[in-house]
Amino acid sequence: MASETGETVTIGASGVGGRSCSYPAVPTNEAYVASATSGSVTCNTTVADMATPFPIISAVANTSITTTSALITWTTDQSSDSQVEYGPTSSLGSLTTRDTNITLSHSVSLSPLAQNTTYYYKAKSCNSVSACTHSDFYTFTTLAATIIAPTVTLNTPATNAWQKVLAQTFSFTPTAGSGGTLSNCTLRTNVTGSMADTLANTSALTSGGANLIAYTFTADHDYSWNVRCYNVGSAYGEAGTSYVVKLDSTVPGAPGALSGGSGDNLGRDYVYFTWTVSTDGGTNPSGVASYTIYQNSTSLASGVTDLFRNVTGLSPSTTYSFEVEAVDAATNVGTKTAALVVTTNP
Repeated sequence: MASETGETVTIGASGVGGRSCSYPAVPTNEAYVASATSGSVTCNTTVADMATPFPIISAVANTSITTTSALITWTTDQSSDSQVEYGPTSSLGSLTTRDTNITLSHSVSLSPLAQNTTYYYKAKSCNSVSACTHSDFYTFTTLAATIIAPTVTLNTPATNAWQKVLAQTFSFTPTAGSGGTLSNCTLRTNVTGSMADTLANTSALTSGGANLIAYTFTADHDYSWNVRCYNVGSAYGEAGTSYVVKLDSTVPGAPGALSGGSGDNLGRDYVYFTWTVSTDGGTNPSGVASYTIYQNSTSLASGVTDLFRNVTGLSPSTTYSFEVEAVDAATNVGTKTAALVVTTNP
């Protein structure tokens, strides 16, 4: 061996990176059994094996990359076992279980891995006499998880339905996309002129169930609204078509004074009277939809669209009081007219 006691002799062809199995020096021309360690692999040989070459690794490749796994393949020029050292930095840090199957074609699966992460690795093979070789460093990057955006269904208030209060509670149903978890949802309106985030939900979300966001507008107007929901990972979705909430919080005016109730318009058991149309004011009037008639302060008829009423079935010589109020399309109730008081004929 031409080595001095205490020196180290490296076995194998020169100039091949990664051949790390070395042997302590022994006196020249003596028979011996040598052993040494390389990483976690112990190399043992007899003097007759000292000329055996180390495996040569080639064709290193990474395939079948997913979000959580990868397959490392390589070949060797002589039958050897299989192992991969890997990690998220060049320091590696993880080592697969050694596959002791002796082969020329090698395949090792790495799992579980973190998604969307770059990994460093090197292949490692040892032959039948535990002479071991490792490859150069290689890298691969796992795939980012594909998160499908949530779907959103708008429930209430029904689109284009008039509402009489500025404080509205919006109901919607979000459904998390495949592979996703609902993170948050945001009410979007055009209160600033264009659709924009207006208010985020403040309660836990139920995927596939009704959820609520309460918001108070500052003025009567027709507003577009939608809800945008996010999955963890920022994929988001919203309803395909926005709804419209129509706000009218202003009550209509009182109808014109009641007239009639005398002469031919008054009998022993009937009274006939009329009134003039009410007007619905405010910045976004929904319009007067109907009238409610009261007899002696009790509702006699609602949903009336005429401007007159013939009340029958009254008792002779009896005093009655009648009033009328307007109701707009947003169900705001206006002020009643002054009472018309009549006494039926004997």
